[in-house]
Amino acid sequence: MSGTTISKIIQQGNVGGSGIKATISSESSVQIKEQCLFEECISESGVGGAVKIQQNGGILNIQKTTMKKCKALNGGAIYALITSFQEFLISQEVYFEECEAVGEDLLSGRGGAIYINLEQNAPYEFTVGIGTHFNLNKANKFGRDAFVYCKNIDDLEHDIRFLFDVFDDSYDKNNALYGTEYASEIELGDSQRIDYDLLKLMLPYYNDTIYISEDQLIADDTQKCGRLKLPCLTLRFR
Repeated sequence: MSGTTISKIIQQGNVGGSGIKATISSESSVQIKEQCLFEECISESGVGGAVKIQQNGGILNIQKTTMKKCKALNGGAIYALITSFQEFLISQEVYFEECEAVGEDLLSGRGGAIYINLEQNAPYEFTVGIGTHFNLNKANKFGRDAFVYCKNIDDLEHDIRFLFDVFDDSYDKNNALYGTEYASEIELGDSQRIDYDLLKLMLPYYNDTIYISEDQLIADDTQKCGRLKLPCLTLRFR
C-alpha cells in the first residue's frame, strides 16, 4: 500500500482492524509506505482501530505513514498477534497522533497507539524504530504509546525493540510503554510483572566501548546509543 488514505470508518462488532485486517503467513507481506494516512479509523468493540494483524510468518513493514485519531479497545491504531515473523518493522517517519485505547474492562484499555501480543514461542525481534513519533495518544489503563504482552519481559531486550529516543526531553514518559508477562512465577523464578512500566528497564548507556554505524535504520544519537545492537551515528555525540 502506497500513498493511500483511509478515513472516517466506524466499525461495529468485535472484528477489529477497520482499515486493514490481515493474516500474514510465510512468504507474504503487508507493507504500508509512502505517505499513507489512517484517520479516524475506529473499532468500537474490537482491537486494532486502523490495523489488526495476525502474523504467522512473513513481513509487516510500515514506513512514512500517519495514524491519527484511531480508536479500539486495545491497540488504538495497531494490534498485532504474533506467532512468528520474518520481519516486524515500524520505522522511518511513522506518526501516531491522538490514538486511543478506549476499553474499560479488566483486559482492555491498553496500547493507545500499538498493542503487540507475542504468543508462546514467538520471536521477540520486532522493531519500533528510529523515526517513530508519538503525540497525544491515550490509554484508559496502561501503555499510552505501546503495550507488549509476552512470556517474559526480561527476554524482550527493550532497548533494541524500541529504538526511538525515550530520553529526549520532549518525550512524555508518563504511562508511555508498558507490558505484561504471562509465564508462571515458577517459570519466571520471580513474581509476574503485570502492567509494568518498561521505561524502568531502559537506561542510558555509559561505557568505554562505543559502537558507531552509518546505518540509519539501526543507529541514532541518543542517550542509550553506543551498544553493539544500538550504535550511535557519530562519535561526536558521545
